[in-house]
Amino acid sequence: MYPSLNRINDYLVWWLVRKYKRFKRKRARAREALSRHARRFPGLFAHWKFVKP
Repeated sequence: MYPSLNRINDYLVWWLVRKYKRFKRKRARAREALSRHARRFPGLFAHWKFVKP
């Protein structure tokens, strides 16, 4: 189950990289931004209750 939930986080990072130019070729920064949002808004996505980015 956890690999599937982590795959959702990977997709969210991919979406950030494609949507925002500041994350282009900077996947680590996109992952950090996702982690910041997970800490700030823990209920934003249901799977964050089980797996944090």
